[in-house]
Amino acid sequence: MKPGADTQKILDEIKAEVDRIDTFPDEAEEPIVIDIINQDPTISVAIFGEVSEARLRQVAEGIRDDLLDAKFAAPTKNGGLQSLVASILKPFKFKQPASITQIDLVGVRDYEIAIEVSEERSSSLRHFL
Repeated sequence: MKPGADTQKILDEIKAEVDRIDTFPDEAEEPIVIDIINQDPTISVAIFGEVSEARLRQVAEGIRDDLLDAKFAAPTKNGGLQSLVASILKPFKFKQPASITQIDLVGVRDYEIAIEVSEERSSSLRHFL
């Protein structure tokens, strides 16, 4: 398939051709035609430091959001993360995609809510529980 091709149109054409086949054996399962999207990771970034887990998560989410920003193409005049990342990537000889489409945070725990109730308050609420 050529770059920039209308994948949905091609998929529809293939489905139509498969649907025209009437010589499948009776025992055959119904054919399924799907678009498989390859999402192999191309880069991994590790964020670490002697700060709280919440701060590490905040920094990782900020980096993710900046990288997903469509304006990430070149260093900005005011510096910042986009400018730093763009300057790091500049020496590498690869075609930068028009946009980054997916970033997954790995090793990040789900948010939790903890509620602490004093023993005095707990005993006064026991008859409600």
